[in-house]
Order: sequence, then C-alpha cells, then structure tokens
Amino acid sequence: MPNRAKSLPENAPGILARLVAISGSQSALGRALGLAPSYVTNWKHTGYIPTDYALDIHDLKLRDEYGTITAMDVLIEQRNVRRRLLREAGIDVG
Repeated sequence: MPNRAKSLPENAPGILARLVAISGSQSALGRALGLAPSYVTNWKHTGYIPTDYALDIHDLKLRDEYGTITAMDVLIEQRNVRRRLLREAGIDVG
C-alpha cells in the first residue's frame, strides 16, 4: 500500500485491526477512547477511523509488533481508504 506512515509489510493488518488486537476487543478500544462500542463498530464498517480520533489514538501510545500507532498512521490510512473508495466509484483522485 503506498504512502504508509511506516515501512510495514504489505500483509500487515490495518490500524483498526491492530488497535483491537492490542486492546482486546472493540468494546475495550471504545472504552479506552471514552466512546460507545458502536463507534468502533462503525469504523469497522466504513473501513477507516475518522480523523477526529487520530490524536486520541495517538495519546493512547499503543504498541504492537509493528511499532507504536501514531496519529499519522491513522490519517494516512484514512486518506488511502478514501482514495480507494473514490477510485472504485469512478472518481479521479489524481
């Protein structure tokens, strides 16, 4: 995947999957962020975490085998997912 915040293997899980694995569950991740679990479920359905939560996630300082998950990781993944969805809809994103 182009424009990844870090040099991660192509088969590395997405940011949300990593966050859930570290936290133990979607509910636990929601609680850590002070959110209802339905927020995290919605992120799973949309395919990305909204930019509003990038700094909150950064502040958790969560780390796994791929490194610490930063706000930039969240933002870059969101941009890549949004661009992919636009291309799939036939919209030129440059």
